[in-house]
Amino acid sequence: MIKILLLNFLLIPFLIYSQSVKKIKNQLNNNSIETYYVLKSDKSIKHGLYKLVTNRVVLEKGNFTNNLKSGKWEIFHKNKTKSAEGVFENGKRIKIWKFYNNRNELIQTFDFETNILTNEGPLKEKKIKTGNGRFRGLLYTDKPPTFENGNIGIVNFTKENFKHLELNKTKGKIYVGGILLENGELKNLKVLKGINKILDNEAIRVTKLMEGKWSPAEFEGEKLRKKIVIPFTIE
Repeated sequence: MIKILLLNFLLIPFLIYSQSVKKIKNQLNNNSIETYYVLKSDKSIKHGLYKLVTNRVVLEKGNFTNNLKSGKWEIFHKNKTKSAEGVFENGKRIKIWKFYNNRNELIQTFDFETNILTNEGPLKEKKIKTGNGRFRGLLYTDKPPTFENGNIGIVNFTKENFKHLELNKTKGKIYVGGILLENGELKNLKVLKGINKILDNEAIRVTKLMEGKWSPAEFEGEKLRKKIVIPFTIE
């Protein structure tokens, strides 16, 4: 009798929880599905476990409380290694967050109590860039730099604007690197891998035309400067 009473007591919270929330599966696109729970009384409020899966790989998992991120959250790279982990409280990051490269090496930590960024592991000896902004020098971002209409937009823009007679007799790839500033400006453009001087210069010209069409990277709502690489495919 005692065992039965104890089992019933343990089941009460589960029954109350299952009656108060509803599981939702949301197809974001052909490859991504997010699974989460909402209040049955208000289906606009997430409340419970959350998971984002893309191409059958978990990219993000954590918990919501009354539509705000709470508790431990983990974010993953596309190769399934961990990208970031830490704790949310009332929708805000707290305590120490850890950030990893795609080889599963810890590379940075940020203490949200003291606002101190620390390089770790393979970056331990590397000096952190200082300057304006709370998160200056942080490699991780909530939102990466994005071009209008995403990667497809980059492909279409480069194809439409890259013009030169040598295209008829040359094939290959050109990679242009630079820095996207907080205000969307492009600086320090240079060819990282080229074909020849004429085509390389054309790639730089087209990249300059992209200014104003980029959205800078963000973390915790703060815009960050980031290195970007723009590919040109010459066919």
